[in-house]
Amino acid sequence: MTPQGSGRVAVVTVVHGRHRHLWLQQRSLAEGAVPPDDHVVVAMGDPRAAWWPAPGRRPHVVHLPLADERLPLAAARNLGARTAIERGADLVVLLDVDCLASPGLVLAYEEASRRPLAEDAVLCGPVSYLPPPPAGGYDLHTVHTLATPHPARPAPPAGDVVVDADGHDLFWSLSFALTPQTWERVGGFDEAYAGYGAEDTDFGQRAAAAGVPLAWVGGARASHQHHPTQTEGQPADQVRRQAWRTGIYVATILGVFALLGSLVLSAFGITIASLQIAGGLVVAHSGFGMIVPRETSTDAEKEHAAAKADVSFSPMALPLVAGPGAIGVIIALSARHPDPLDRVGILVAGLAIGLLIALALRFATPVVDRLGPTGIGALTRVMGFLILAIGVELFVHGVLAVLPS
Repeated sequence: MTPQGSGRVAVVTVVHGRHRHLWLQQRSLAEGAVPPDDHVVVAMGDPRAAWWPAPGRRPHVVHLPLADERLPLAAARNLGARTAIERGADLVVLLDVDCLASPGLVLAYEEASRRPLAEDAVLCGPVSYLPPPPAGGYDLHTVHTLATPHPARPAPPAGDVVVDADGHDLFWSLSFALTPQTWERVGGFDEAYAGYGAEDTDFGQRAAAAGVPLAWVGGARASHQHHPTQTEGQPADQVRRQAWRTGIYVATILGVFALLGSLVLSAFGITIASLQIAGGLVVAHSGFGMIVPRETSTDAEKEHAAAKADVSFSPMALPLVAGPGAIGVIIALSARHPDPLDRVGILVAGLAIGLLIALALRFATPVVDRLGPTGIGALTRVMGFLILAIGVELFVHGVLAVLPS
């Protein structure tokens, strides 16, 4: 409960899957120095969100159906804020489902909202991106010492509030708070946006147009939980459907380029040898990346993928599975074997690859659970070495083709 004499604080979280993250977030709020008076959870096409209450106050869950594969984040945040205000909130804190609240987050936002220079501002708290959790999971007592706040945004010391009237391009919706009056002045999020990212930029510009400044609240720190997979937290049946769709998309992409590969080469004036050299380099790079682990996606790409209800086409089929290397190889094969029967064989091979990909993804979870991190790491390095060798072979074939006989 907020201190006597202060307003009623409600936290709003929008969710689609990520139930474990939601559960841990609820715990972080309940164990804070000042717990919120209300917690509104907006479930976007996720009836199971209400099944994961943590100890303490049960959240108030409202449901928002999905119209298509894009998550209606803007509409969900608007629904959550309206619900919190209708339930009597004097301050609304919107906290991303991946974020754990520091012990002082709610109190810091509440105190900042009563400062004369910040009471009409959009209050923003520093967010740190956590490394993968240890074997026993994150310890809420020490988790906020594992990472430092994101360097691209202000992070004042605890107790300080820095008002910024011109930095609206830095707004993000991971953690922010505002009064009902300020929410009305800004006008909420534009529900024409679906998916991740653009609605944040638009909200920042709406605040600027309304003359509402940002205020960075040093003590309102949150820690963003690590999520290693594209489908983590999604219902099992949804993950299975995406596995089959990924296989279908992979087969379709390979089939299209098998049929149109020669036209692509002719249109751009690319020789088969050049394509083999380029494709070999790409395949070898992918294989080397499996031997020497590295990040294959930017933070923005990971966040965008995490906000999608269906990742079967992008990023799974394209570019992660049927990427530039695979497309280059299939174009080279089709150009070298123009006979109709050969093309049919290439198409059948593409279908078989799509089926194998679908089966591998469909049964990946039990296999990963059985092998464990050590087994997966060893298998990844062995496969990476084989893929590296394939890439080198393609490269050598291309080089030999351009050298004088």
